[in-house]
Amino acid sequence: MTGLDERLRLFEPLLDELAAELCPEAIMPMESRGDSVPDAYHRCNVKRRRVGEACASDRQAVLDHSDEIMHAIAHDHCPSGNRQLIEPLVNAIGPRQAMERILGYVETGSAAERLGASMAWYWASPTLQYATLDEFRNDPERSQSGVVKHALVPGEPTPAGKNAAARMLMREFRPRIRAAHLGAFLASEDPSDCRYFSQFLSLSPGDYPVEVHPEVEAARKVAEQHPERFKQGKHGG
Repeated sequence: MTGLDERLRLFEPLLDELAAELCPEAIMPMESRGDSVPDAYHRCNVKRRRVGEACASDRQAVLDHSDEIMHAIAHDHCPSGNRQLIEPLVNAIGPRQAMERILGYVETGSAAERLGASMAWYWASPTLQYATLDEFRNDPERSQSGVVKHALVPGEPTPAGKNAAARMLMREFRPRIRAAHLGAFLASEDPSDCRYFSQFLSLSPGDYPVEVHPEVEAARKVAEQHPERFKQGKHGG
């Protein structure tokens, strides 16, 4: 993957800019003279958490700075910690617009931005909610919807309408996210980045428009000749 030290170098100034706008009074860790990468990793985690807390409490501020927040998300190094910025953004602008912005970075961003945006997709995508585990297990559409997040909320009825809207949204975006990651996979020279992007791919030409079938064939050859670059994952197929 894009080296951690490089991702931190790109990410931290973006957090500093957001902090100056969204939480100028927050106490942030200072740079130390210790090991530079672990030190920067810690600083970024703390700064992201402070900025995320400010975003979660001020929807208007998120709307006012949504472009800057998305730009920072695209440079984040952590596929779990990044939810601290993604979830307030989704809550403010809605999942459709958040997913559109993420797709834009996967399609046209730098190598670092494509990876950061790809890591953001999970938290931006909608969640199917169920009241019981049996309803979750017996949902005939669950495995076909393309939705990878599910939540059990006992005591609340399963929201059929909300779940149907989530499925519809993912069905709409699924071909686009496949195609975007196909392009990112072929454009990347980093085996680890390719392996991450490949989770969103199908190698079946029938899953793509005819005009990109040559790219699908090229990806298939990469997967055969360089298996370390390919890992079929739950996001694709």
